[in-house]
Amino acid sequence: MAKRLTVEEKRSYAFKKIIDKMFELAGYEIVLEDVKSLPPNWYSIYTMSDDEWEKWQEFGKDVLQKDLKLSKKTASVEMSFLSLNYGLKIDNTKTLRLEKLKDILD
Repeated sequence: MAKRLTVEEKRSYAFKKIIDKMFELAGYEIVLEDVKSLPPNWYSIYTMSDDEWEKWQEFGKDVLQKDLKLSKKTASVEMSFLSLNYGLKIDNTKTLRLEKLKDILD
């Protein structure tokens, strides 16, 4: 019979899933485990746009509600803490650079 996960194991798994999704939505091909091998200033190199951040927030809230059975309000508070502690820096010029690049290529 399979061992049931503890609350802490479920929480760790959910947070890893949310952080991995953050990198995916921001367009980076890395996961949480890869962060250990990045240079110390990695957090200033990797950024996300407002739109990517909003998608990540919605994804994270859904995961927390489904996997950890949190209420909407509690999931929202947890995502605020996750964003503050582990979230990528928001850089809207990234979106502008991508739009300019698309215009140049079109």
